[in-house]
Amino acid sequence: MQTAGFFMMAMAANLSAQNGQLITATQSLSASGQAQLTIQNNTDQPIGAFVYTWAASGVTPIKGFRFYEPALYLAERPIAPRAALALRVGPPRAPVSIQFRAAVFADGSAFGDPVWVARIIHRRQLAVATADDMLKLLNDDRSNPPASVGDIAAQIESYKAAHISASTDQDVHDAAAYFITWLNHNLKVQEPTLGNVPSIIQRNIVLVADVRTKLAASLASGGH
Repeated sequence: MQTAGFFMMAMAANLSAQNGQLITATQSLSASGQAQLTIQNNTDQPIGAFVYTWAASGVTPIKGFRFYEPALYLAERPIAPRAALALRVGPPRAPVSIQFRAAVFADGSAFGDPVWVARIIHRRQLAVATADDMLKLLNDDRSNPPASVGDIAAQIESYKAAHISASTDQDVHDAAAYFITWLNHNLKVQEPTLGNVPSIIQRNIVLVADVRTKLAASLASGGH
């Protein structure tokens, strides 16, 4: 086991921590031989988001990064105070180097490399802006319902082509495009059960507004 590489900045002085370490990031091997990153939250605040990078050596070296963002990725959860989270990283049975880059706590305090902290905030802002655009699109459709769910999906794809596909900002493609993909998935899943277009529109207005509220709250807490 080793401590995963990370940078630290003094923006979280208001947090109390065990042994002076706000977050402990350690790298190990899982039972299956895959690299594993364990993030220990040593503070009295939940970790609201974090990011790490990784690089795998071997015949074909590859590298990647992951933003863990519960306000956007709904299957993820904040790391509770004094709790830990273990994640498998990279391809199985490959030598992997992991660097824990940054985190933002629920109260807006930050830990890590300021550049990566800024990217966490930037991605939240992108997602909020995309949510606002999707709410406008859906509310317009509520006033003048299209003939089918496919028409709504086509509108969303047109927005994606105009505002996302041509962007050179990697975070636009990750955060904003994820939001679009999530909404399109909702439309397809709901069509057989909700049936009529107005009901589907209303349901997705509620869902998008809920995610937008969580993202905006993460920014209002100080992460902006």
